[in-house]
Amino acid sequence: MKTTFTVDNEFNFLRDHVPESVFDHDFERLPLPPNYEILLFGENQPEISIDRISDFDDFLNDNIRLYDNFDEREIKNDKANLSSDHLNKISAQLIETFGREAFGLYLPFHYYYLSGKWGIYLFKDMIEERAFFLYENQDEFFDNKEMTLNEIKYFYYNAVFRHECFHYQTEIFSARAEIFSCKPLYDTYNEHVKSQVRNTYKWLEEALAESSVLKSKHIKHRLKVKPNLLNRLYKYDLQFMPPGYRDYECKFCGGPKRGLQLLSSQILNTNEHPTSLVPNRHTIANMYNHDYREIPTYLVSFKNIKRIF
Repeated sequence: MKTTFTVDNEFNFLRDHVPESVFDHDFERLPLPPNYEILLFGENQPEISIDRISDFDDFLNDNIRLYDNFDEREIKNDKANLSSDHLNKISAQLIETFGREAFGLYLPFHYYYLSGKWGIYLFKDMIEERAFFLYENQDEFFDNKEMTLNEIKYFYYNAVFRHECFHYQTEIFSARAEIFSCKPLYDTYNEHVKSQVRNTYKWLEEALAESSVLKSKHIKHRLKVKPNLLNRLYKYDLQFMPPGYRDYECKFCGGPKRGLQLLSSQILNTNEHPTSLVPNRHTIANMYNHDYREIPTYLVSFKNIKRIF
């Protein structure tokens, strides 16, 4: 059973008792990864629309008609809007450079709670373009066209959302440890651990975020598609990702279960090489039962995106 959860009490405790652990970041334009907009739009800076999603499941059900009869014109329209060699090349560059963050962001409450802008941001245009690419290239990972375009869209939205949820789980695990220890662990972990492993096969937070997608029963329960097909699709997609993201098997440390122990210990010790590992029953995996409807979620659209292709 999922628990109803908000970060209000946790943040207020940290602000009052561990003030060096929280910050007041804000933005006028969404803080996209460095050079993201330049790579995507060149010198033509787009207008960015950000809309709050009140319920992620309702959003998908209202916008993606999974099992209605398909109008072939819908697929042709998608092809006309999204499919171009130029767009595919830029998308490939974005994926190679930014990994899953080409499709969405998680802004931590340690930094953005006071501005009211923390949460998950999903990039509609990039998600739907990638879903169409995967739909068109099913022969690379399936024997036949096993999934409809809307099934892949539905899955890919869920996959990006689940990936970003893992970043939230990592942060709330850190916040609870900060409450018990009264030490600023999360920001120190970002500074002293993440900065060392970023863009390498040892980047456990990204690797485990992707592993959580592959293992998610919640995602597979929603689609009338065999779980092994979804895994084949996603593993095909992951091969295009940079180090960390594509290292979802966590081979260097003995697999995802061991990886959860190591990442949790890195946070608690604020060191890439902790002196000991926390037990399996006390890792970030304990955060998996939260009600994710409590995470503010936003849909980001890049207006007039298609005019530049």
